[in-house]
Amino acid sequence: MPIIRALAHALVGLVLVSAATGARAADPADASIWGPYARLLGATQQSDLGYRVRWHWAEPGRTLTEDWINAYSGEVSYSTTITPGAQPGQLVLESPKFGHKLWNGTIAPDGSVLFVGVGMMKAPYRVHLDGDGRMALSQVKLDGSQVTETFTTQYDHADDGGLIPRPNDRPADPATWGVYARLLGARLAGKMFTGIAWSWAGDGAMLEDRGFLQPRMTIAPDGAGGLTMTTAKPDVTWSGRIEADGAVVWSSKKDYPFRVRIDGGEAVIESVTLKDGVVVKTNSEARYRGHLPPAMPPTPAAIGGAAPGAN
Repeated sequence: MPIIRALAHALVGLVLVSAATGARAADPADASIWGPYARLLGATQQSDLGYRVRWHWAEPGRTLTEDWINAYSGEVSYSTTITPGAQPGQLVLESPKFGHKLWNGTIAPDGSVLFVGVGMMKAPYRVHLDGDGRMALSQVKLDGSQVTETFTTQYDHADDGGLIPRPNDRPADPATWGVYARLLGARLAGKMFTGIAWSWAGDGAMLEDRGFLQPRMTIAPDGAGGLTMTTAKPDVTWSGRIEADGAVVWSSKKDYPFRVRIDGGEAVIESVTLKDGVVVKTNSEARYRGHLPPAMPPTPAAIGGAAPGAN
């Protein structure tokens, strides 16, 4: 009996410790001390291009961990730590990059925080949130007390699977759009911190956005059962042929052909070799992961028009 009582007490103790640990993990943060991180604590966000970021306590109330995650693999690339500074309204961020570099942060009246690196490399940047708690990380230039933003990366709410899907109340017809009917609304992450997103562009066209390093592509039905793709340059035009499985094969007079398809839960863009318009060889590919909408059957009432040949 004493042994049984001892085991029972040990079990109760473990339950209490677990409950206390969970309570500490959920401890709220004081905005006057932590600035925007008071709202980011416990959250996960991701940009359309680049990293996924997760914030959690390393030591409740004293040290916050900011995990920078490869959005394609889901692996943590590195973690920074954030602690309160020596004076109220100050934060100290330490990153393992650049030899464990330190940034001193100053919380502004609007709740944002301006970080300036310690030492020769200042690399200043500002972290601020919108009304929905989404983070914007802006690189800045400093001229005395003047702060000028030069480039901003916008983040949005995410989970371990990627960016939270946005509601899409205007579906596209697979018979007209092929694979893009399913890709519409998706915001996916690729290897090497790349990303891709598809959305309506107005006037019955779709926009494919691969980030600031590549031109945005506008996709539209060609009126003959295929698709056309253009950029802001008038001489860059692609013709798309929809295959039986919905994949789209793109070709042009100036550039190499490629195919866009879905493989399981991933979008795949692959360069191909064509013979008489048919894919005979795959040369290389880029893969993208995230929340991919489920496949939908063709619906003549869907946006983009009825299926070819429908009355």
